[in-house]
Amino acid sequence: MRWAVAYHPDQIETWQGRSSRLIGHPMRIPESSLPVARAQGWIVLGTDSDVYARVDANANVQRNPNRSADTGED
Repeated sequence: MRWAVAYHPDQIETWQGRSSRLIGHPMRIPESSLPVARAQGWIVLGTDSDVYARVDANANVQRNPNRSADTGED
């Protein structure tokens, strides 16, 4: 399952009409729920699909590149 990070405008606090800050943490929601979340006013910060689209299709993103060889002795 791929995920998205989003926040709702109700989570923004404004002081004296000048500065704003996000109160609480953005929520992680399934990408399949994005149309409903956007309809409710949620603002999407990023999605897994955006990240994985930039990764080469042949790359193994689960492999640790700092590991020299897998000897099977974990």
